[in-house]
Amino acid sequence: MHLEKIIELCGQHTLSVELLARTAQNAAMPLKDLYAVLETKGFDLNAVIGDKVHTFWHNEQDRKLFFDHLLTLFDLSNVTGEERHILVNLAVLPAIYIAVSDISDWLGLESKEAITSLVRKGWLKKSGFTIFMHQVIQEVTRYRYTPGVEKCKALITSLANRLSLEPGENPMDKKEYVIFADTLLKHIDDQDEELARLSNNLSTIYNALGQLEQALEFQKKALKIREAVLAKNHPSLATSYNNLSTIYKALGQLEQALEFQLKTLEIKEEILSKNHPDLAQSYNNLSLIYKALGQLEQALEFQLKDVKISEEILSKNHPSLATSYNNLSTIYYTLQDYKKAIQYGQQAVAILQNLFPNGHPNLDTAKKNLELIKKEMK
Repeated sequence: MHLEKIIELCGQHTLSVELLARTAQNAAMPLKDLYAVLETKGFDLNAVIGDKVHTFWHNEQDRKLFFDHLLTLFDLSNVTGEERHILVNLAVLPAIYIAVSDISDWLGLESKEAITSLVRKGWLKKSGFTIFMHQVIQEVTRYRYTPGVEKCKALITSLANRLSLEPGENPMDKKEYVIFADTLLKHIDDQDEELARLSNNLSTIYNALGQLEQALEFQKKALKIREAVLAKNHPSLATSYNNLSTIYKALGQLEQALEFQLKTLEIKEEILSKNHPDLAQSYNNLSLIYKALGQLEQALEFQLKDVKISEEILSKNHPSLATSYNNLSTIYYTLQDYKKAIQYGQQAVAILQNLFPNGHPNLDTAKKNLELIKKEMK
């Protein structure tokens, strides 16, 4: 009898019925007592759902009322501080099965007892070594506890670290973390550098995977935060400007690429030594953009600056020096200064031959470019 009355109070909402059943079982509470508590607290989803169980979610007022009723179950199930911490963090992740070991690692949990308790109470589902949080429970949790950087700091840092792409690393190895960072960044919009770092790293992975629109979206988010919280000459701000320039260049939006690369250079020239390799890289990037814009004199100016630094700080057989020589040769060729084009083309080929005596695609390309210049000169 009391079971039927409880189900009726739930408005036939299956998730609520399940949560109440788990709550009663976990608390060893007779159904009679549970029903009495629900009546005392005014719990009645019929007032919200009624016969519109599939449509009420789209009405903001009904949605709020539903949340307010469902929050009663948080109190009844005696959710602890650690359990609440887990729920808040899971609420900003996608509603998919996630390995318990990953959650424990990301949040720095000392044990899995709190996760086990949440499964027992019905707030999480478990399948094998994975757990799942229902979308409705996620929304109620976000509504009740308002996740932010302060509450999700460890998770944000963990995902940012896992999405950090170092030279030589395969972006495909990072792809499994993309969905987690993407979802989190849609739920948390604080102005915090750690959140900007996560957004920047996610953008970098999207860019490496060729998903340029997504890369642009999250790099803009990173930049917005950094412009608000960092000094105007902060190196992380230069990183976002440079990454935006790279994305815009890949999208063929050269004017925007130039704008952000010039901002990058402004910071680097202020904070770096005159022969710093990062400064040389910015000069090279600017040269390539100017060349793509057809502004060859400016392209030559910055490529010469790149070469000057590279010759000072790199070994004579460094591959980056070969790239700089080859780029310079290409600009001189376009300017029809064939003598200098051949000079730098030969220097590029000489370095690549020393590096790759058995052949390499870059060496083949440099040789073909050099032969083309020599033919033009004849």
